[in-house]
Amino acid sequence: MPIPFIAATVAAVLALGGGVAVTVAVVNEANSHDQAVIERVIDGDTVDVRMDGKVQRVRLLNINAPEDNRARGVSECLGPEATAALAELLPKGAEVTLRYDSEHYDRYDRLLAGVFVDDTLVNVQMARAGFVVPMVVGDNTRFIDDVESAVADAKENQAGIFGASLPCTLGASVATYRSQVETVVSAPTPPDSAGIAEVVGTTAVVLGAADSADLAIDAVGWVTPDLRASYKEEVADMRMEVREAKVAQEASFTSAVAREKAEAERIAAEEAARVAAEKAAAEQAAAAQAAADQAAREAAQRRSTSTGSTNPSGGGSGDGGGSTYTGCRNYNGYGMIDTKGRHFAPIPCP
Repeated sequence: MPIPFIAATVAAVLALGGGVAVTVAVVNEANSHDQAVIERVIDGDTVDVRMDGKVQRVRLLNINAPEDNRARGVSECLGPEATAALAELLPKGAEVTLRYDSEHYDRYDRLLAGVFVDDTLVNVQMARAGFVVPMVVGDNTRFIDDVESAVADAKENQAGIFGASLPCTLGASVATYRSQVETVVSAPTPPDSAGIAEVVGTTAVVLGAADSADLAIDAVGWVTPDLRASYKEEVADMRMEVREAKVAQEASFTSAVAREKAEAERIAAEEAARVAAEKAAAEQAAAAQAAADQAAREAAQRRSTSTGSTNPSGGGSGDGGGSTYTGCRNYNGYGMIDTKGRHFAPIPCP
């Protein structure tokens, strides 16, 4: 176990009476280092090492990895993956150099160090792979700039938590919402109001899904708020895009309803006009038929009157001025008219 270096500054000041005032400042040594051997990897930012025959727990400086509590079933997003990545970089038995900053221990008595394999800082390797984010413990900032730069690379390359390797990652949450947004934003506008209403409904669902995306991003609590905020800004921009699409779709729906109403009214008017024309034509045809029937009856009556003025049998009048036929008659028939104006047909007498 390393022993903090004591730096003493002695200032001798001559004082009245010949006394000497001595000032001693005791501080932790920065930039000191030790050699160690990896005993085992605990999680993505913690290892056990063996130094001087003793096992010491080491917390990698200026990084924070997701918790990997698989035994309790509560691992954070990428917790097991971060542990596996560090175990690959620091296998059991690997010789490492531990480099320190101004404060050597945290409140859990873990040694705080940058872990080097040869000249490679493993803390930065984990950051560049997207398995950790920057973190400062106390005044220890020795490796923070390198870690932040590596995290920026990881974000640009969509590595680890910034990619879409697992559904829980920041990149996956944004990518999932983006695919939903692209579906509704690029959807063609149906020609009918019913189809547009269905599209508007789907868009409303996607608009609400922005809240779910925000919650998924916030659930990655081990990532610093500023990094999460950048992804929530992407969601906010997409939410606005969906809202604008919904407004346009609703305007299309209103136009379609007005257009369909006008078309329905046009069709109804044409149908009413057709029915009225057919009715008028039917009435006209009925009137013409009635006139024709009346003309036929009148023509038949004229023919009957003309025929009834001649007595083919030469009988006497006996009918008071009508037909002079005096034989047997069928008054249900036509052909003659008697003196009383009744139609009859001559029949043989029995």
